[in-house]
Amino acid sequence: MATFAKSGGEPVGSVPGPALALEGGGLRALCVGAALTAGLARVASPNDEGVTLAASGLYRKFASLASVSGGSWFAASLIYSPRFLSLVEDMAADPSFASAQWGRRWTTPWLAVTSEDSPFIKVFADLAKLIGDVGLAQDILLAGYFWQKGFTWTNWTLTLLETTAGIDMSCSLGSPVQEWARGKVWLACHSLAAPATKAATPVYIYKHELPATAIRQTIDGSPGLAQYIPASYSFALGSDQSAAAVPYVARSAIPNDARWVYKGARVGGCLFWSCPNRYTAKSAKVGDFDNLTSGASSLPVVSCAAASSAAVGDLIFKAGVSSLVDDVSGSLAVWQGSGAGPAAFSEAEGLVAGLTSPALVSQKSVDQLAAASVNAAVDAGFTDTTGIAFAVAAGSTEIVAYLNYSTPDHLAHLFTGSYEIDGVTYDENPSPVFEQSASDIVSAYAAFTQLALTPNAKLLTTINVGTLTATTVSNALWGLPAGVTV
Repeated sequence: MATFAKSGGEPVGSVPGPALALEGGGLRALCVGAALTAGLARVASPNDEGVTLAASGLYRKFASLASVSGGSWFAASLIYSPRFLSLVEDMAADPSFASAQWGRRWTTPWLAVTSEDSPFIKVFADLAKLIGDVGLAQDILLAGYFWQKGFTWTNWTLTLLETTAGIDMSCSLGSPVQEWARGKVWLACHSLAAPATKAATPVYIYKHELPATAIRQTIDGSPGLAQYIPASYSFALGSDQSAAAVPYVARSAIPNDARWVYKGARVGGCLFWSCPNRYTAKSAKVGDFDNLTSGASSLPVVSCAAASSAAVGDLIFKAGVSSLVDDVSGSLAVWQGSGAGPAAFSEAEGLVAGLTSPALVSQKSVDQLAAASVNAAVDAGFTDTTGIAFAVAAGSTEIVAYLNYSTPDHLAHLFTGSYEIDGVTYDENPSPVFEQSASDIVSAYAAFTQLALTPNAKLLTTINVGTLTATTVSNALWGLPAGVTV
């Protein structure tokens, strides 16, 4: 069992029981999670009519759920939404109408947001339909909606969860949960963008091309193990506690005396040529990220799921793209800081959104970012797409994983060495979690039992089932000791 300890050796928290890992994969991951849950609940249920997830006992054995990206959209919906749970249970009760139920009660409400688009946006969508690309047409409509409502990843996630599951910003990790989830720990997994001070690619909090203006961020006092650090918002569901169940990050990945560093630069101010004005500030010590752990119960579910799923959040490392996004007051990462509860996100997001022009980049604005310890949370897939490593780091040694990609490359990436899948060679993970050969894992995955599909399956191609046994390596990024059998 992996444990976490304070500097004096006092245990902080771990979840040693079996875990359910929900792989990322956007809307596909959400749909796979819902479909597997419905199908397995029906098989496990003692009564074909009136199937309920709690009565089926399907997830009774699990002590925790580790969810990634779209898997977090599914987890949030199944945990907190009676409406979404009812949909999944009705699909389980009558599989022959599951597809129709999903389309009417999930897909239609989600796509209905595009009815608010302007005629200009709809003309482009109609043109896309004429050339036969219905998917592109829907993407244009969705982009138009978010252009009007606010082009941020948090808004995207809010709209998805609100329209399909009735979850809004008032729902927190400590809100009432569905019966099946009570007592389990949810790990809303994500990655913390934390480039070391001397990193070649800092985080761009703000970027503007002409005049050349930027605010860059790094972290000082970190061992610089990776550009992305695995992190999780955690909570014992349905409990009256306020604190997180496990630490936010491994102490060995980000020591508690590390500090965020902010550097601003703006060209201008000279009579005959441009002179750069430079501004620098440091945050307080990050500590244990106390605001995200001591008051975890009040963190908004939408913000946690948004951080977990910010799949294009890596663009904050690219100056050109950051400039384009900033020009439309957008945000593709989830900004968080030292505020309490909802303010952990809203305060940081407000400071970043307030940087609307080069003239606002000053020592004052850099100091404000430092005072609030503003930092970026992005998709968990930048550290582990499967959720398995997150579950192991939290203490589990028995994991059931719902994987939804057609190849096992994300699974193999957790193991040692390079590997090949379908003629494509994948580089080795510089920070593997398990000692077994990645190539051997690919071979073992190929030998998994393949289940027979129903004849009328339209989109489903395969269901493979198998068991692997792995042994951890010593890994400071994840805070793992060597020799743990999983």
